[in-house]
Amino acid sequence: MFLAEYLSLLTTQVDESSRTGLITSSEIKAEFRTEKIGLIKGMVEFIDDSKLFLTEYVDLRYKLEKLTYAYH
Repeated sequence: MFLAEYLSLLTTQVDESSRTGLITSSEIKAEFRTEKIGLIKGMVEFIDDSKLFLTEYVDLRYKLEKLTYAYH
């Protein structure tokens, strides 16, 4: 799997969840190191004005491996 595909899957999941009305806005982007290694950063805002900030440094060369991650 390529990093662009992983980003697309993640974005699709957030978009599908936003149809429930619980998510009011979201922003997810990637910083590519190579086509299979990179940094995913994002923010998801919920209807109660709470926010989830996420960062994942992923390596997709052999399997999905999250080298570092943070969810706040």
